[in-house]
Amino acid sequence: MKKDGFTLIELLGVIVILGLIALVAIPVVLNQTKKSKEDLFKNQIELIKASTNTYVTDAIMHKEINQNVYNAVKNKTNTTITITLNVLQINGSVEYNISNPLCDGDKKYFSPDLKINIQYDGKEFKYDVIAENDWRSSCTEKRSLPN
Repeated sequence: MKKDGFTLIELLGVIVILGLIALVAIPVVLNQTKKSKEDLFKNQIELIKASTNTYVTDAIMHKEINQNVYNAVKNKTNTTITITLNVLQINGSVEYNISNPLCDGDKKYFSPDLKINIQYDGKEFKYDVIAENDWRSSCTEKRSLPN
């Protein structure tokens, strides 16, 4: 008499094989998730730098935006000017609530107090985005748009 189904040994074999596949696959998936968060973070920093470039270009054309930037270019002065992400947001160079992929929970956005150094050597600009302590300390909750 033939019975349909699997023996206990066959079922245990399948479970062991699935366990081995999971043992290999889970770290790969977790590593890819971490790498994608780091890549997105780098892209967000580049977005902030590009937005700072737009802000500086506007400030060169219209001195009322930032007198320090305007004067540095006009006088070809070697200088460093520090602004915050909030200045870029108020000026419309970057959107409010830029996500920080290194942050978790409700506090998953870059703080408006995030500092950006604008370095001018008399010929060209360089931009550095700086966190006070580490990037996780620059996490904040979503802000509502100004009226």
